[in-house]
Amino acid sequence: MFSVFTAELPDPEIPGEIIPAERVNNLAYSDILFKVDGHAVRANKAIVSTRAVYFQAMFASQWRESDQV
Repeated sequence: MFSVFTAELPDPEIPGEIIPAERVNNLAYSDILFKVDGHAVRANKAIVSTRAVYFQAMFASQWRESDQV
């Protein structure tokens, strides 16, 4: 079962931090999976936690969501 939460993410168009489109939602570059409105969205923990303090806290602690599949 997945937990439901919301988080504000920074604008993805921040200069110097643009992620190439071929790496977005790509299995080869992802190590986590979000379910958003019934859709699977792949991401990278390092990028997500750097851009959102919420996820930094989640991945750095023992939250049960930090390792749910």
